Amino acid sequence: MDIKKFRSDIDEIDNELLRLINKRAELASQIGKAKQQNAAVVYVPEREQEILRRLSSLNQGPLSNAHVTSIFRQIISAARNLEQPLRIAFWGPAGSFSHMAATHQFGEFCEPHPVGSIRDVFDEVERERADYGIVPVENSTAGAIPDTLDEMGRSRLLVVAENYEQIHHNLLYNGAVDEIRTLYTGVQPRHQCQDWLRENLPHVAIVEVTTTSKAAELASQEAYAAAIGNPLASTIYNLNIAVANIEDNPRNFTRFLVVGRNEPRPTGKDKTSLLFSVENRPGQLIRAMSVFQAHNINMSMIESRPSKKRPGEYLFYVDVDGHRQDPNIAQALVELQPLCSILSIIGSYAASEQEF
Repeated sequence: MDIKKFRSDIDEIDNELLRLINKRAELASQIGKAKQQNAAVVYVPEREQEILRRLSSLNQGPLSNAHVTSIFRQIISAARNLEQPLRIAFWGPAGSFSHMAATHQFGEFCEPHPVGSIRDVFDEVERERADYGIVPVENSTAGAIPDTLDEMGRSRLLVVAENYEQIHHNLLYNGAVDEIRTLYTGVQPRHQCQDWLRENLPHVAIVEVTTTSKAAELASQEAYAAAIGNPLASTIYNLNIAVANIEDNPRNFTRFLVVGRNEPRPTGKDKTSLLFSVENRPGQLIRAMSVFQAHNINMSMIESRPSKKRPGEYLFYVDVDGHRQDPNIAQALVELQPLCSILSIIGSYAASEQEF
């Protein structure tokens, strides 16, 4: 086998790839100019999702679809950056899982904007100090994220995209595990690693903080202190991954939502998020839910939260398969309206390819 010849062939392919990527970027830049003339939005997540789906369907390997998606997300991100750099708000500080999700969704060529809470993410986008925000909404182990649901009920922003992240938790520490005295962790990571912690660190003081990145930041400043975090936090705060993948459930996913102002068009594989409230009387909730069944609409998520207005009044958060412009969804919403005291469409957007 002639390695020299293989390398020469690779060089030729790389040269052609470079030429084609720059040609693609030139075309994207022209589209950006047309968008500016028509005051159109720069970020069109449904178009990006269509591109990734099409390439995945054409992919014959040896690269996996996940590899292809990752490569083209970066190409798309670089091209979009030529149009206009996007500022993305996320629950920080830097190195959080939300930061990681923002990078995966928007690529490396965006401006990350860490803020102190989920509410701050919504506020930054509403006040136009960020172009979009990304927030966690549910985890396959720990369930729904109440703060996000509450903000969706308060805010006028729309959900424009979703993203599933496989969550691997790591013990971050620069030393021997048996010398750890304090462990900093977010509430959800502690819940998701409770069996491992009980088995391996039964006598260590566990201190809960707001995010995994905050945990890593504190651990980096204190002797004999460790943190539960991700590889991004490990790099940012100069901590070693002492033990990898300590989550109890190896299929541990968190679903993130991108919030903004534009409403994506239908792609043929979409979701619609909505919230509603019904009068507190017998059978009213069942009547509302039966509308979806009557139109053969699948509900992929349902959660309830107190309305915070009066005792016994709840808001129901529902995700259904389909776009609000689809005939069956549109008709269901018409029939649902008179059954509800509150009905709000939070967004219709392209469904992620990856599910729990």
